[in-house]
Amino acid sequence: MVTITWQEGDKAPETFTISDAVLDSLEQFLKSSQMNKGAGPIHSTVKDMLFTSMTEIIIKPALHVFPTPEIADLKTLAEAAQKALADAHAAIVKNALV
Repeated sequence: MVTITWQEGDKAPETFTISDAVLDSLEQFLKSSQMNKGAGPIHSTVKDMLFTSMTEIIIKPALHVFPTPEIADLKTLAEAAQKALADAHAAIVKNALV
């Protein structure tokens, strides 16, 4: 059995469990995906498989749509740098054909 505890801020912790039967199924799925590389990425543990899936399916899309302030600032800087590069490239091309 796997027990996961979730505690958000000052709220009381909540406990979730993955039963032994479900854990056995997850371990079998993990082993089958390791033998059949077409079934998905290879993970070393069930925990790795679950957290990688959660990251890919939930966390990354959420951060793409609702970026943290740090990610939003870096995206703005990256976009400004891309525009400056494109402008410099265009100026060089324009001057090359004078």
